[in-house]
Amino acid sequence: MQNKISPIINAVSNISKKSTGKIADIAKYKHYKKGELITSVGQKNNLEYFITSG
Repeated sequence: MQNKISPIINAVSNISKKSTGKIADIAKYKHYKKGELITSVGQKNNLEYFITSG
């Protein structure tokens, strides 16, 4: 899955492959159905979301 998020991360900030690998190692992947909300206005969270397709 690292190959899916590496280009997204590098588009924002060019970090080392080692750092990208560490992010990929701790990342949790979840599939959402079309139209399903990921977060809501006013909801507090400490997560980062990467949309890999759709």
